[in-house]
Amino acid sequence: MATAVLGVAMPAWLCGIMPPVGIPVDGGPHSRGMATVDKTFDVVEIDSSLQRVIRRKRLFVAVPIAAGVLAFLMVVWEVIRQNVPDGYLKRWPWKLELLNLESGATVLTVLIVVVFTRMQYAETVRPSIGWTMGPVRSEAERSSAAYWLSDIRHMMIVNVFNGGGGGAVLVGVHYRVALSTQEHTSGWIDHAELYELLDSFGMARGDGFYCSLLRAGLPVPPGTSLLDRNLIAMMMSRECLRRLRILDIRLRFSDPVGDLHERVLACRFNFVDEHDYDGVEDGSPPESHPERRPVQQGGRLRALLAMPAGRRAARQRSSTNR
Repeated sequence: MATAVLGVAMPAWLCGIMPPVGIPVDGGPHSRGMATVDKTFDVVEIDSSLQRVIRRKRLFVAVPIAAGVLAFLMVVWEVIRQNVPDGYLKRWPWKLELLNLESGATVLTVLIVVVFTRMQYAETVRPSIGWTMGPVRSEAERSSAAYWLSDIRHMMIVNVFNGGGGGAVLVGVHYRVALSTQEHTSGWIDHAELYELLDSFGMARGDGFYCSLLRAGLPVPPGTSLLDRNLIAMMMSRECLRRLRILDIRLRFSDPVGDLHERVLACRFNFVDEHDYDGVEDGSPPESHPERRPVQQGGRLRALLAMPAGRRAARQRSSTNR
């Protein structure tokens, strides 16, 4: 009996139909942490860290496909009618003729071309929403952080940018939060509810965090790169982030063809590289810490690693002798 159950459960798990035991799904009320230490839950819960399309524009997708199916049925009907004896063509339903075979084949071909052209155009203008979470580096980020926060030391900023070929229009923003001592998440909440929840956790607004009010209709233009960092979604200190087991931002936006996309930003402290923050603890620019430049910029370090082993060892010995 146990062998039969395992034989059914294992393929379902491999196919993604049934999750393995012990792994929570979507932070629901029946989720359970796999390991707990002093009521601290270390389970990482992410819906999907990749951008995905959650809804297509029905007018541009369903209508051409439905018309193509209808044209295909017409072609099949005409093929069947041409193989029916002539005596039956005067009887119902064989005397029904909507389009001849040539016209039906032409309409079907045109609709197939329309569907594939729409798919190709959607891929061409598809926005690619990216994001980064890191310390305050540029002067613009430092000015924004200093305006909204009383202390920008140990501060991390979440930047959102669009690196795709088409523009994006923000449709909705929601947040999901849970303390390290909480087993269940808050569910997806809006901006006002987020501030109320964090305030109940003892995190004063402007003291350790700031969350930008991103309203529906906000355009995210195409062609922006990582260096532009044109949209600041959130600023939070590492002390506040350590207290949170779950801090996710769900962005939903539409593209030029009307498709609805979704991207979940998992702002988790355990995803942050601690070495990336060396030299910027006080909020000063990395240029003021020459000893940290290989960590911050990586130019000298990459050049050193790219050298042959013998030359690299000789250079290290010469640096030591000096």
